[in-house]
Amino acid sequence: MQQIRRCHDEGQREDRHIKKGDETLFGASEFDVQRRRQCNPSLLKWTTSEEEYLKGLLKEFTFDYILKKMRSENDPRLSRLYYINKSDPWNLVVKNRLRPGLKEYSHRGVALDDTFYTTRYNNLRLAALLVADKKDRGLPAGFLLCNNMTSEEVKILFEEAKQIVPDFNPKIFLSDEAMAFFNGFKMVFPGSTASLLFCLSHSPIMDEEGKGISKDELAASYFIMSTVTCDALKKAFSQLLKIADEATFQNRLTEVMSYLSIQGHDSFISYLQCYCLGRINEWAGFQRRGLVFNTTMIAERWHGRLKTEYLHRNATARADYLIDMLIKSSNELATPYFIMDRRKLARPFRVRECNAAHRTAV
Repeated sequence: MQQIRRCHDEGQREDRHIKKGDETLFGASEFDVQRRRQCNPSLLKWTTSEEEYLKGLLKEFTFDYILKKMRSENDPRLSRLYYINKSDPWNLVVKNRLRPGLKEYSHRGVALDDTFYTTRYNNLRLAALLVADKKDRGLPAGFLLCNNMTSEEVKILFEEAKQIVPDFNPKIFLSDEAMAFFNGFKMVFPGSTASLLFCLSHSPIMDEEGKGISKDELAASYFIMSTVTCDALKKAFSQLLKIADEATFQNRLTEVMSYLSIQGHDSFISYLQCYCLGRINEWAGFQRRGLVFNTTMIAERWHGRLKTEYLHRNATARADYLIDMLIKSSNELATPYFIMDRRKLARPFRVRECNAAHRTAV
């Protein structure tokens, strides 16, 4: 009964978008890796008669019986009375046909990152594809709700993007070290010339705050036990990631490796050779000259705004409520940007700080 009341409390919103025409479109609904079944987006909201029917069932039967009854009597593609549970893999792609961000700005580069705890389904993950406009302000261009965030699932997001921009070919593709994002992208655009870059905050030699390698992590790994050595390496790697010239970078890296060898830290050298040295082009600063992205902070800020301003820190929101927020958020972001441009207002403080951080690699 509480779930039924929340249908009204959180708002029955989807029909408003459908009446407006092609303003929004839902991609895949229930998903199997081998095939995709399309679902009418209006099925996300129940009718009054269906609610009354469910209320009657709740008075007589248990939840397990109701679940089996709904699945046996109702086709999920034709009826709203269909339940899912955590064992059902399902994915949803949300895209906006009328918003020009993906077409106009994707050539500069795209950033893709995911987050948890946006709905009552704890294992449901939300990935956001963002672009930067002409003033380096982040604009969400697409969303993916899925269960595991594998390459096959990420592929669905870019299949939908391909329908909007057939020649989708960003200059850079920025993400964390989860290769499922880039692999899914290459499955749809195998001929793309996009360069893969890792967020510096997620670099193998950076901590979560982007301040260099963590002393506690080094000590816990038994690579280096000396406090002096830890502090020296933190400073050395922080400076190394800011070097914009490749020759200078290679010389500095050689000095660091020689220092580790002299100190006898062979375990840490092996760690660098295994996880870092073979992928220098993905995390080094000299590959980022003149690029719009240096970290995935543009996506992290969006996720933070979504959870605080739109979901109000509610980690148990309904999935359809979240979808409605995602659909409306793009236009709500574009409106203040348009007003600021027309009034020639100064950029917000957070945007200035974010751009300043990006310029550290230039």
